[in-house]
Amino acid sequence: PRLGRDRARAVSDARRMFFDRGVVPAGLVGDTVLASWQRCRESGLDPGERPDPDIPRRDVLDTLLEQRRTLVCAAMPVVQAIAAQTDGDPNIVLLTDTAGYVLAVAGNREFAVQARRREVRVGILLSETARGTNAPGGCLHEGKPMMVHGGEHYLAMYAGFACSAAPIHGPQGDIVGTIDITGDAQVLQPYPLAFPRMAAELIEQQLFRRTYPLHLLLRFHSRPEYIGALGEGLAVLAEDGGLVAVNRSGLRLLRLRDEQVRGCAFDAVFDARF
Repeated sequence: PRLGRDRARAVSDARRMFFDRGVVPAGLVGDTVLASWQRCRESGLDPGERPDPDIPRRDVLDTLLEQRRTLVCAAMPVVQAIAAQTDGDPNIVLLTDTAGYVLAVAGNREFAVQARRREVRVGILLSETARGTNAPGGCLHEGKPMMVHGGEHYLAMYAGFACSAAPIHGPQGDIVGTIDITGDAQVLQPYPLAFPRMAAELIEQQLFRRTYPLHLLLRFHSRPEYIGALGEGLAVLAEDGGLVAVNRSGLRLLRLRDEQVRGCAFDAVFDARF
């Protein structure tokens, strides 16, 4: 509890220095959060304003969800599983696309109502330029997991939230969205980044299967007992044995980069004949 109070006091001091006096509060908030604050200020966002939600029309939203169908279908079992496991806590699980549009929301009903009052719902854009410093938006900008707690949010309207997000990578290695866990900052600390990271990896495994349903799928690991678990390698193969894609875990196991394996023959990458 004392650590939580000390952190809240440091963030409060940082906000006064940054927003009221125009001083860079080095050491009071993380470098990633501070860099986000500076970007948001440069973009003209007012920390005290409540931006227009600008939710897409129903037909536009339906088109967006249809375009992201593969991602949504791959992610929903994971989103629902996390929501079910953490339903006793005041939090929700969010899925966004690569632009920051929220594609799905699941979790504690009471907290979901609170979040909706602050326009956190399907269709809202959570990019930094639209909603200031927040975990999904910062995660998309930085390309890595991000945690934002309470007053670290640029917009004061989100100071009651604690969120942790990780990027979701597609089969070609590009970021296709984020998975985020947002909770009540008065009750919870942000979930450890390992949690959304693991969720993102599970979604990525499903994306491989759904993106290439007619290709051969090779599952591999240096330790056989890890097959079927988080961290396993996945390689998508054409009928002639050419490598179409390898997931990030697989690239780490092979100690190769994506451009070094894509299009290569199986025999050139693996110590075995196709």
